[in-house]
Amino acid sequence: RKILPWPYVEGLRMDEAIHPLTIIATGIYGHSLLNQNGAPFRLVVPWKYGFKSIKSIVKIRFVEKEPLANGLMLTRENMVFIQM
Repeated sequence: RKILPWPYVEGLRMDEAIHPLTIIATGIYGHSLLNQNGAPFRLVVPWKYGFKSIKSIVKIRFVEKEPLANGLMLTRENMVFIQM
């Protein structure tokens, strides 16, 4: 079984990052986020797979090209293609 590299890296395109539904949440239902929910803040990208909604943000960088993210590496390794 392969283990993902550390730290976990994920990327969004600029149009995804500035989309009105993309938010950095600091609380829920009027209360601050708990540690298990990603305190002190977490990225929420509701139309993407769950791994794009990062719970623990260490740093945010703006780069020219989207990084090869851990989620993409995991997805590519687990994809199965059936030719009919």
